[in-house]
Amino acid sequence: ALPISAGEENYSALRRSWMQHGVGDAGFLFVFSLVDRQTFDELGAFHDELMDLYQDDPPPSVLVANKSDIDAGEWVVTDEEVKGLRSRWRNCTQVIYTSASSGSNVVEAFEPLCVAVRERVHRRRRAAREREAERNALMRENSTGSTCGRCRFAHCIRDRCAVS
Repeated sequence: ALPISAGEENYSALRRSWMQHGVGDAGFLFVFSLVDRQTFDELGAFHDELMDLYQDDPPPSVLVANKSDIDAGEWVVTDEEVKGLRSRWRNCTQVIYTSASSGSNVVEAFEPLCVAVRERVHRRRRAAREREAERNALMRENSTGSTCGRCRFAHCIRDRCAVS
């Protein structure tokens, strides 16, 4: 998992490369501060970059709301805003409220991400095996004489084969 923290402008030029090459399709923790509005607002740019890179199937992510140990009256980001962001964020598995200073829920932020990454890997492997099995079945069918063997058409009739 690659933690991406809002408010780190010095790394903005590298962020896209990290998202694309740093973890491949593993997953992301997107960290923002509940008491710093700018860090929450910057998540929109992170989301746009993520969707630009991965279109319909971005890697799993977890939104990490940091500084939850500070009195909720001092928060500048509301629970409703956080819930709204999560609902719009494709493949966001969860929002975790943490405190880096006390260590509260820091480990718990990684757990749902790890589960989601494992599930995604299994899903992709299963899909690849199914595609391979379909391809092999088509190749076997083509070699049994029911088709000419020179094309991939399952219902090819030798004398009408377009490949000849």
